[in-house]
Amino acid sequence: MEVAARIGDGYVSTMPDGELVSKFRAGGGGSKIAQAGFKAAFASTEDEGARIAYEKWPNAGVPGELSQVLPTPKHFEQASQLVTQDMVKESFVCGNDPQKHVEMLDKYRQAGFDEVYVANTGPNYQGLFDLYQNEILPKQS
Repeated sequence: MEVAARIGDGYVSTMPDGELVSKFRAGGGGSKIAQAGFKAAFASTEDEGARIAYEKWPNAGVPGELSQVLPTPKHFEQASQLVTQDMVKESFVCGNDPQKHVEMLDKYRQAGFDEVYVANTGPNYQGLFDLYQNEILPKQS
């Protein structure tokens, strides 16, 4: 009996890794959609965004593969104590600087993703919507 390898309807990632997109396409994904997403914490300053991100989602800064092997929420809470606000800045686009958002989008575009989704963390979702409507999306091709 021959077993045929099947590929899903698309590829989804949270990292702008072009090598993985290429492997997906070469492994049978072809022109199927490749989607990705990143987290933002919109605020009036980068530091305020980092504070919000740290308060709402500190486990985003847990180093290495640790966040992939923790068995319970209590373990995530404990591991998050290793995280600083500056570490969270590495996982989020913090603040209201359109250039920082564009730079992150470009990383995903260069990696070969077809669609990129931005998830705002914190209360300032309208500010993020306005930033993308007025400053970012009109400049994207």
